[in-house]
Amino acid sequence: LSSAKVIGFVVKMVIESVDRVFLNTDITVDQALLSFWRGQVLISGLVVNNPVDSDFKSPYLLRIKLVCIKMNIWRLIKSLGKSVELKELIIDGVEINFELGKEGGNSNVATLLEYIQGSDHEAKPKEEKKLEEDKKPQEEEKKPSKTEMIIGHVLVKDTTAVVLHPEVGEITKLAIGTINKDFSKGITAGKVSGAVLLVLEAVLSATWKAALSTPSL
Repeated sequence: LSSAKVIGFVVKMVIESVDRVFLNTDITVDQALLSFWRGQVLISGLVVNNPVDSDFKSPYLLRIKLVCIKMNIWRLIKSLGKSVELKELIIDGVEINFELGKEGGNSNVATLLEYIQGSDHEAKPKEEKKLEEDKKPQEEEKKPSKTEMIIGHVLVKDTTAVVLHPEVGEITKLAIGTINKDFSKGITAGKVSGAVLLVLEAVLSATWKAALSTPSL
């Protein structure tokens, strides 16, 4: 295998690893390719499934046709891989299954958003949190320096959402429009999981706002 294909495979594996711990769901990727000289990573067929341990019937929550990531290759080389700058993320062809919850419960989009924003998986007893905070300074001294992940411009195009009732099926479609986020003023995700969460939260938040502004829902 060429080095570009190997790195593409690694990118695929890393994205798929950002699953149940950070999202409480599974992510799959059809293919990831690196164009080193252009400084681009192309990801196709990215699917985010519905939250685990849920009874949502739709085949998936979100599917993305193509992601083009433009990287600062010189920064990556100069830092020996310790600083990764994603100058631009262009996401094209997003399909969302917005499935309503049973008996007025949370939709799949709201459930995933809550998890991303930490309302459930970060809830811990105060005593446990204090013990973890006391350990942090000692642990940080022992840990090697982490890879820095810098996010720039995020553009999401051609986003469509279908609203599904658990019993009736499709009831309407949502107009999401273009999502344009500029994080170039200094947003640092810290690691790949942070970058994935940042993008997913932007897309799901826009979908949620569109749902709230739809009179029929």
